[in-house]
Amino acid sequence: MAKWIIDAQHSDVHFKTRYLVISSVTGEFKKFEGMVDAGDSKDLAGAKITFSADTDSVDTNNADRDAHLREPDFFDVAKFPKMYFESDGFRHLQGNEYSLTGQLTIKGVSRPIELNVIAGGMVTDTKDRERAAFEITGSLNRWDYGLMWSLLTEAGAIVLGEEVKIHVTVQLIKVS
Repeated sequence: MAKWIIDAQHSDVHFKTRYLVISSVTGEFKKFEGMVDAGDSKDLAGAKITFSADTDSVDTNNADRDAHLREPDFFDVAKFPKMYFESDGFRHLQGNEYSLTGQLTIKGVSRPIELNVIAGGMVTDTKDRERAAFEITGSLNRWDYGLMWSLLTEAGAIVLGEEVKIHVTVQLIKVS
């Protein structure tokens, strides 16, 4: 049985959404963890994947905005300190492309999500540990998870977009 854990020092979890229609706001979660139970699979296809991120670790490079994101308008970190993902499918498509499906839970709301995965490869590092790397992308509608805050400008433009793009770079270390 092969189990892998996320190497948080060599991984990152980013998101992006439209701001004032003309630009974007980008952020990340600084604290997260995850595990992959690959069974006997050599390429991790069919693996069971779990992931969580500390919502309090949200960072958009703006202290005031980050404080607002921690409030009930958004992540409500006092009530919901973590967001979770649990896979129900990880299948090989072609070449180094995979499809990852599962349940994403934010603010206690669980919804299905499908993510695109590109495998970067597998290597043995200088400490004789097996490593695997993946790039994961997708999007979600923040309103589906109760992240409902919204304003309009005087001209009627929406301040913050509903769609949130996800971009995760993950490096795994085999632990068994």
